[in-house]
Order: sequence, then C-alpha cells, then structure tokens
Amino acid sequence: MKFRKNMKIGVSIIFLLLIFTTSISLIDFSEKNDTFDKNSLSISAPEDPYELNDAFDSIHPGHPSFLVQNEQTWLSDLEGVAVQGNDDWYAIEVTPGFLNLEVSLLFNYSLGDINMEIYFLERFWDVSSGKYHLNAIYTGINSYTFSDNEYINESVTFGSGIYFIRVYGNNMENEYDLWWDDIKTEFSDDIYEENDIPDNAYVGMEQKMWLWGGYSDEYSDGSSSIPNIAQTDNTGAPQLALQYDSDWYKITVESGFERLIVEMKYDIAEGMLGFEIYNVNLTEITGNFSMIDDAKIDYVLPSSGVYYIRVYGDNTGNVYNLRYFTSEDFPLDQIPGYDTLILIISIVGVSAVVIKKKRSKFKHK
Repeated sequence: MKFRKNMKIGVSIIFLLLIFTTSISLIDFSEKNDTFDKNSLSISAPEDPYELNDAFDSIHPGHPSFLVQNEQTWLSDLEGVAVQGNDDWYAIEVTPGFLNLEVSLLFNYSLGDINMEIYFLERFWDVSSGKYHLNAIYTGINSYTFSDNEYINESVTFGSGIYFIRVYGNNMENEYDLWWDDIKTEFSDDIYEENDIPDNAYVGMEQKMWLWGGYSDEYSDGSSSIPNIAQTDNTGAPQLALQYDSDWYKITVESGFERLIVEMKYDIAEGMLGFEIYNVNLTEITGNFSMIDDAKIDYVLPSSGVYYIRVYGDNTGNVYNLRYFTSEDFPLDQIPGYDTLILIISIVGVSAVVIKKKRSKFKHK
C-alpha cells in the first residue's frame, strides 16, 4: 500500500511538471507588435475552463469536464460557460434506478449552431495486452435542431454507468451553458428489505464488501477492475439499496478488532442520507449525517459484540451503497495521551528552534 501511495505521489508530481513545462512552452517571449499592449504577456490560453476535453478519453476524475458529482448544476455555476470551438466531451454518471437522462444545452443559434449526443463508456478486457480498454459507444440519443438551445429527456438503454455528453457544432466559438440530471425510474424496494426495524436487520453484509460493487474502491468512475457482485436480484443484476425508510444492518465485531470503519456512497441531490451505529442494547454509539455527498466514520467501539447500522434520511428512495470493516489498529487521534504527546513534541520543537537561534547569536558575538 505504501508503495502504491508513493507511486501515485510520484505520478502526480510528474503530471504537474508536464503541465508546467507545457504552459511555459505556450508563452510567446517574442517582441510584441506596437498595436498590442506592451505590458501584456502573450499566452495561448485554452478556449474555456473545461479544455482539454476534445476526446472522451481525456476526461478523468478531477478534470473540469468530469461532471459526475455536478448533476442539476449549470456550467455557469461551476467554472463559467463553455465555448464551442471544437468537440467538447463531458463525463456524467447514470445511477442504477435513475435511468432517465435529462440534458439542457443553452446557446444563441444566430452565433453558431451547437448540437449534442450521448455516449456510453464501455470497458473491455484485451487478452493480447492484458489490459482494460475504454470505448465510447453512441447510444442513439441526440438533439440537433436549427434553433436556439437543445434538450434531451430520454431513458438510456445501456443501463447505469458512466456516460458522455458530446457537444459539437460548426465551431464558431459560440458560448453555451450545460445542465444534466438522471431521473428516478425504479420505485420498488430493494432486496435488503424488510429491514425497517432491528429485529429484521439485514445480516448478509461481508467485511470490506460493498452492497454493490464487491471489494472495488472505485466502482463508479470506470477506473477499477470488474467488481465481484455482493448482492443480486433474481435476474442476476447488482442492486444498490434504496432509502424509503429506516434500513437496519446487523454486524458482529470480534474482540481485538474494535476499530469500526463504515462508508456510505450516495448523491445528496437525490435526498439527504445519514447513518447511526447502535450496540446490542440499541443505544446509539456514533453516526454521521453530512450535508454533502457520501458519509464515513472511523471510530473505536467500547467493546466487541453485535452492532447495528441504521441508515435514514429524507425517505425519497435515494440509492446508496454501504460497506463496513473492522481493524485492530487505532486511529492516532484516539490513542490515549495522543493530544498530550503532540503538545510535548510541539514544545520540544519550539524550544529547539529558540536554543539554536540563541547559540547562533552567541557565536556571532
């Protein structure tokens, strides 16, 4: 794990250096024409804040065109409006149970025509190279008219997953705004019901395994390997959980492994969610109810034994994914005397600096 972390840091540094050197190469240090401001710096800038997004495979988590967490949000409320000077690709995610896709594209047709199409991200295993490869499959969903604005409101047929909005036109540098949302289509309850009360709590959770997605840590962004499916319905399709009411899950914590980590993935735009941890006597121990996407706790329980995870929220039928695992390692901030140790280290550090400065002054005298 340490090697992977160091490797990721190294790759990040190299990536930043490449960006820096590329930016420097774009600077024109030649003498300016008298018709321009002599105090200005001639730099070739991208056409809008979402570049470079000319191809689907240039989009990745952290890229401004990666809009997976930005549903129901206009581009103008993110980094500003975009400019159609070439193809622009945007990554979005259609959640299981929310298979109706709505997309709005606003622009002035008199300044240049703009259209859009929807593509599905396919990942397939290449036996010869021993690697996963990505492919963007055209879904047949599009909008191209000869007037202001374009609009899509259709059900996707490729199921849940990562999709792309391809914005294209006649490359007249016309500005546009973009908005998307996936609309709920599944209104039945999940396979973990009836778990509305502790006596009916779901008991099939396995440590480190998501309800949907197996052991994968990156099940939603298309970058991880194909996951092992923990739970399926009678068609063999994986299922996330749905929050229409309280959902209870029963777990067992072994002696010596009282450190409990619980993670829940959800989209707050579809309804607020949170969870609480109860002991066998149904006394609340801890919990997390955040006002943003996702929730997590890392907590050392007072003892081993039976515990319950209660998921609750707005009862909108919002989908969520859940997993837990236990560990014998203690978080640093929960080690007895940790705060005192940090204070002592800080005092010693400051004292060492002061002594060093005094010695330096003495030598100069």
